[in-house]
Amino acid sequence: MGRVVKALDLGVDGLNVSLHSDSIYWRARVRLQSGKWITKSLKTESEKDATVLAVKLHTELTLNGSSTSKGKGHSFRKLADEVIKEIESNPSNNKSEKHYASLITKFTEHFFKDLEIESITNKNIQDYYRWREATYGALSKSSLNKHNIALRKVFTRAIGKDIPIRIDLRNLENNGSKANPRDAFTLEEIDRIQDHLIATKKTSPNPNERETAAILFDIMEFILCSGVRAGEEYYNVKWGDIQITLENGIPALRVIIKKGKTGPRAIIVRTSFIAAINQMAKNFPERTKDDYLFRFKDGTRPSKENISRYFTNVLKRLNIRLEGESVKTLYSLRHSFITWHLIDGIETFSLTKQCGTSVSMLEKHYEKVKVEDEIARLSGITNISDKSENEYSATKEASEKYKKNADRLYKELLNNCKERGFP
Repeated sequence: MGRVVKALDLGVDGLNVSLHSDSIYWRARVRLQSGKWITKSLKTESEKDATVLAVKLHTELTLNGSSTSKGKGHSFRKLADEVIKEIESNPSNNKSEKHYASLITKFTEHFFKDLEIESITNKNIQDYYRWREATYGALSKSSLNKHNIALRKVFTRAIGKDIPIRIDLRNLENNGSKANPRDAFTLEEIDRIQDHLIATKKTSPNPNERETAAILFDIMEFILCSGVRAGEEYYNVKWGDIQITLENGIPALRVIIKKGKTGPRAIIVRTSFIAAINQMAKNFPERTKDDYLFRFKDGTRPSKENISRYFTNVLKRLNIRLEGESVKTLYSLRHSFITWHLIDGIETFSLTKQCGTSVSMLEKHYEKVKVEDEIARLSGITNISDKSENEYSATKEASEKYKKNADRLYKELLNNCKERGFP
């Protein structure tokens, strides 16, 4: 064996990783439970890959060597597969629950494989943490919580089958990095962004950019008027999901969010969006209930990724992206909706139904915002505190159209609903 060119200190007892002069590949020396050391080539020239492979090799060898009932224990993979099948077979499970199944497959099952769950110790869990960080980087506290829930599900399955485990599930690591909160936009920032989009869709020499600016304008308006999530929730709205009704003489614009993160829900959209939806109806006179709401004039749809990317570029041009305590994104429009309505006194429970979240999440992330009682204001019919309708409408352009033509626009779309079942 040649001389040691470089050695890595991974902080794992019984594991040495080094590069030698007689080989281009990294090697790992692992001390087994018996005290015997074995050396194996990791078959990689990459220091990063060597770190991952060495930790994984150490775990496999020490776990296999520590099992006193080798061949009679319970495979981690088998128990993990049972948990995954149970999650996937339940149609009532939401996206969050299904996400745990993917975490089990990608992380815990991939690492522990067929190792016997009875043999896994707290030290082995620490090895798993090192492997995960070396492979995927540091996780935020929020992500670590989700990973811990996924890991607990497998061990809880074992406990339910009276299989003894050797780890303390209460002490799973959660010292990840703090996730960057997404600030809400100020009204002045919203004005600047939408002024820019209005100018772009009118004056840009690039027809594709003109259309992208126009559709982003409508998407912004919709999120700011409803509080939906920037992603699947706005992207999958179809004309057939929209209803316009008159309740005691007051017009109401309602939308069914079928692909919500926490399941389907019905929402109320502020009336300042009526001008935008009326214009979209004119752009697509032959629309059907199964057509998506946000489309280019040729009927095609931009990808969610392109919309988010274009929005980010607009923020960079306007020097808004890094203002405040954190980086702003398209998702920050939802935070703006929630923040403004909490400031105005909308009752927390009403916002949880509107936004598809929980009271605890609102209290956790918006604890500084004053909360009072008033669900009726979600529709935007009444004035908001002492602020003018123009201050709180999603856009200046739509607000002016709303003030001048609200009755006419509602009647047109209401007639459409009566004739065909959607606006």
